[in-house]
Amino acid sequence: MSDTIEIKIDAPKLTPDKFQKAVNEFFALLKGVTKNVTGDSKPEDWIIAVRASSQVVSARTESQSKALVTDAMSRGFLSLMAGVQTIPPHFTKEDVISARNLAALVDDDGKIVRNIFIQNGGAPIRLSNDIIKTADAILAGEKQIAFGSVEGVLESLHRKENQPLTSTIKDPIHGRSIVSTFTTPECEEKAFEAFKDVSRVLFSGLIHYNKEGEAVRIDVSFVRIFPPESELPTLEEIHKFWK
Repeated sequence: MSDTIEIKIDAPKLTPDKFQKAVNEFFALLKGVTKNVTGDSKPEDWIIAVRASSQVVSARTESQSKALVTDAMSRGFLSLMAGVQTIPPHFTKEDVISARNLAALVDDDGKIVRNIFIQNGGAPIRLSNDIIKTADAILAGEKQIAFGSVEGVLESLHRKENQPLTSTIKDPIHGRSIVSTFTTPECEEKAFEAFKDVSRVLFSGLIHYNKEGEAVRIDVSFVRIFPPESELPTLEEIHKFWK
């Protein structure tokens, strides 16, 4: 994990407005993801540098918590490029828009901006048109239902008269509460067990997304209860196993 993330603009005839737009979107994304990862977005925690005789702008932090931001930004770009039509972890809809705007600065003919790269210590990520397509799909809400899984701790469990059992599960990574309904009695029984023991669970089934690509509801067809932390092996025990 690198403590630095940079944007490199490959442009034979870079205009001031294109450069300003790229830098503004880059820092808007940096600020947004920083807030999502750490809870604050203090600009003084980032050291900005422009590489001499180049079109590279970098942001570096000496804060250990904010070093996680560079990784989250890179993973977000890779997720968008891969066509995953849900908002990447630690991104918001506004961050997806910033990533899209950056990719859209690349010209089809390459006369002004040929390429834009994002790099945080590993191989540079070249922003392609795939980011625009994925971002547009997320923002338009084209993918609203898909099979998948969510993981977390049950916040509530309730049943109205003549209605199926429902619950809310808190996703600790994204900080979102997802409404859950159960498709079988077996799933309901496991949900009761997990709620009683305050156990971490994994729900699998049909996930419903809002137009921003965020999971809001899941029709649960499978429940897995994770063991409590007290029953998990320690690092020392794991090391012994692999010796």
